[in-house]
Parts: sequence; structure tokens; C-alpha cells
Amino acid sequence: MTSNEAICKRISDLCKEQNITYYALASRAAIPKSTLMNILSGTNTTVATINKICSGLGITMYEFFQSEYFEDCEDD
Repeated sequence: MTSNEAICKRISDLCKEQNITYYALASRAAIPKSTLMNILSGTNTTVATINKICSGLGITMYEFFQSEYFEDCEDD
């Protein structure tokens, strides 16, 4: 799995765990919904944007990347 795919899956899982919609996450993270949807469709993102998403989820970046998805990422 690529790092972009891992990020998408992790965001999706965390939204399901917290029972929030992507719209709610975008609002909490103070990012445009279109930015979040672009990330979820596979567009590259920045560390700063992932940090905002983590803030919106109420977790640290360490917690975000502490997932089996990131153990064997391939280059994008």
C-alpha cells in the first residue's frame, strides 16, 4: 500500500471510530472540505494538513501514524 492509501484508510477508520462525518472533520480541522476530499481521493498532502486533521480528531500525529497501515508503505 502507498503512503497516500495508508493516510486515506487511517482517516476513514478514525472517522468511523469517532462516529463523525468527513464534513465534521473538515470543520473541526479548519480545512476546506474539498481539501479533505482531495486527500481521501489520493492527492498528496502536507504534514501541516495532517497535523490539522489530527487536531480535528483530538489526537497527536504520533497516534495518527501508530497504525499497521504505515508499517510497510511503498513509495507513491
